[in-house]
Amino acid sequence: MQKSNKELRKQNERLAEFGSATLRERIQNRWIVLQARHLLSPTAEVEAAVADFVEFLQEYGEI
Repeated sequence: MQKSNKELRKQNERLAEFGSATLRERIQNRWIVLQARHLLSPTAEVEAAVADFVEFLQEYGEI
């Protein structure tokens, strides 16, 4: 039996919410790793990684 448009719309909304939550979790996890690396060894390479992360956030509209 085919799903109604309403059911399909709800399913799409749930998938979009899941995708958005997953993206937020990935961003948070990436930030935690970068922050830990910076605290352990504040090098020019780590500073570049943090700058890259900020650029990533700006690109995806998180900041």
